[in-house]
Amino acid sequence: ILYNLIDIYSSNSTTITNHILKDCITSFCISHTQVMHTLIPAFASVVAALHVTVSVDIGGFLIEHFVNSLYSELLKTQSSSDKGSDKGSDKGHELISDKAPMNYLLLILYMYNARVIHHILLVDIVNLLVHNTSSAIVQFAHSSTGNTCNHPLTEMDCECLVLVLSISGSYLRQDD
Repeated sequence: ILYNLIDIYSSNSTTITNHILKDCITSFCISHTQVMHTLIPAFASVVAALHVTVSVDIGGFLIEHFVNSLYSELLKTQSSSDKGSDKGSDKGHELISDKAPMNYLLLILYMYNARVIHHILLVDIVNLLVHNTSSAIVQFAHSSTGNTCNHPLTEMDCECLVLVLSISGSYLRQDD
């Protein structure tokens, strides 16, 4: 498969091939109803091999897309959780959360494990999840002291943090 992809990259425009590869990976690996634990490592390995053999621009282009998509999916998830239940949604049952952010995060994690990206990007993603900077800060005033605290972690934030620690926790500990 890798040799065929290398031939495709050598005989076609890199930009067009990158977009086609991105669309293929997104259509196969990003599901709103299930986490693709078994499929994503294979695709991330192919991207890592292309990153090493063809050009580092391939990995950079895909990482940029995956991180932007992860951020936008997290924003959508957090805005829908702030509004309450999602009864009119066509994405599935109202009690099942959207799994697309977790699938994007899995792609990023496996590409990190293959050393396509640096650990600083992953630390920034963890900080985003922990500090919940993508959602509005809700302040709860304590009755006696007047102290304020940030909005608690959402369910999606916690699921993503568990995913980071279970997939790449040991690598992060070695790097940072």
